[in-house]
Amino acid sequence: MKKMFIMGCIALLMAMTLASGAQAIGILPFIVEDVNIAPGEMATRTFTVYNNTESEQTYYFVTRNFTTRGEEGEVVITEEKFGLATWIEFPFTSITIPSSENREIEFTIIIPPNADAGGHFAAVFASTNPPDVEQGVGLSANVGTLVFVRVSGDIIDDVRLLSFHTKGDQALFSHLPVNFEYRIENRGTVHAKPTGRIMMSGWLGKTDIDANPKENRILPSSIRRIEATWVKDSGAIRSGGFLTELKNEWNNFAIGKYTAALDLSYGVEGKNLTTETAFWVFPWHVCLAALLILIGTIVAIILYNKMVIATARKSGKL
Repeated sequence: MKKMFIMGCIALLMAMTLASGAQAIGILPFIVEDVNIAPGEMATRTFTVYNNTESEQTYYFVTRNFTTRGEEGEVVITEEKFGLATWIEFPFTSITIPSSENREIEFTIIIPPNADAGGHFAAVFASTNPPDVEQGVGLSANVGTLVFVRVSGDIIDDVRLLSFHTKGDQALFSHLPVNFEYRIENRGTVHAKPTGRIMMSGWLGKTDIDANPKENRILPSSIRRIEATWVKDSGAIRSGGFLTELKNEWNNFAIGKYTAALDLSYGVEGKNLTTETAFWVFPWHVCLAALLILIGTIVAIILYNKMVIATARKSGKL
C-alpha cells in the first residue's frame, strides 16, 4: 500500500503542472513559498479549490511531507506525518463546493518553539475521500499544493554550481535553439531557487535569457539539473529537407562563436554563482544559399558584360 500511495502521489504532483481546468479538482497556487516564520510563531496562507465537475463535491484536507529524488527534482510524498505536515491546521476538515464553483481555503502554520531552523516542506491535498479511508488520499481524486517554509535561526545558505554547458556538450549548431543545462548542489539547510540570466556574446552582439525559466527549486542535500533554452522563434522550427532547414536557420539565425555566461544569485543575501561556456553556430544552409546566389550573381554579371561587348562589336562601336 505504501508503494502504491507514493506512486499515486508522484503522478498527482506531476499532473499539477497542467491547467486546473483539465482536472476534476483544481488548486491554485500550486506552490506556497517565501513563508518565513520564527520558532513559536504562526502564519496564515490561502489556496483556492476549484470544483470542475458537474455535481456538488465534498473535499477533505490532508497534509504530508515531501522530498525530491534525482536530478530532475521528482517529488516524492512520504506517508508518515512529521514536521511541517503536523504544523499545518485548517479551520475545518472538509468543505462542500457546488458544481463549477470555487472556495478560498485558509490554513495556519504553527511553528513549535523548539523547531529546527532551516527549510521545512509539506504538501496539502484536497481529496474526495476522507483521510481515514483505507485506499488513502493518493489513490482518490485529489490535487495538492506544495508548501515551503523557512524557520528563522541559524540557517546555512550554501549552494554550489557543479557544471554548466550546452546540453550534451554540443559544440556546433546550425541554428537556434541552443539548450543549456547546469547542475546545482544545495549543501545548505534551506531550499534554494536561483535566479539570474545567461548572457550570449557573439559576432552579432549580445542577448540574454532567463537562467531558471521554470523557477526550479533545490531542496537541501540534493542536486538539481536545470535547463534553459536560447531560441528566437520556437514555432518556426520544422523537420524536413534542405529548404526546410534553410528556413529554420533563417528564422533562428545566429553565426559565429558565442560565449555564454551564467550569472545566478540565491539566498536572502543574494549570493552569486558565475561561470561560462562557449559554442559555435554555423548556418551552413544559409551560407550555401548565399554562396550560390553570389556565384549566380557574378556569373550573370559576366554573361551580361559579354553580351554587351558582343552587341557593341556587331554594331561596329568596338
